[in-house]
Amino acid sequence: EDRYASSMLMVRKYEKHEASITEANLLWKMNTAIQNISFQGKSLCEVYMDMYEERVILCGASSYDKLFYFNPEFDRLPEEIKEDLKVLCVLFTEDVGGTFRLEFSPDGTLHMTVESRDDDFFFDEIGSELKIRDIRLDHRELLEQLEMYYKLFWEETNHADSN
Repeated sequence: EDRYASSMLMVRKYEKHEASITEANLLWKMNTAIQNISFQGKSLCEVYMDMYEERVILCGASSYDKLFYFNPEFDRLPEEIKEDLKVLCVLFTEDVGGTFRLEFSPDGTLHMTVESRDDDFFFDEIGSELKIRDIRLDHRELLEQLEMYYKLFWEETNHADSN
């Protein structure tokens, strides 16, 4: 908890003293600070799983904050795939609004989660469902590869933890 408090203090210093910092740089610095935190001996992925009903967030974007988030636990993915995910998430939120996340369930299934604020009258709920259908069709191979990567990644992690 002390490391968490000091990391948040570091982020507040950036917010106060570096007015020229972009939101993307701030988010990157926050992610870097968060990577160094251990929550009661759990890895960051384990914390995500606890927080999101045992789902692990791969990435997401928000039309409200105009931010993209990529889970640093998946840094081993090729840069090209990370860039494709960024484009996919950001374009989704630009088209229909709200927040959009790609997250894995414990069995390795990749889910697309969309949320909106109650007062967001511009959010296109029907458009979001149609967009998800289009993503599943147009990016089927990428989504299947991500599921396979996740299953292999967790299998490798679980074997490393048990040894």
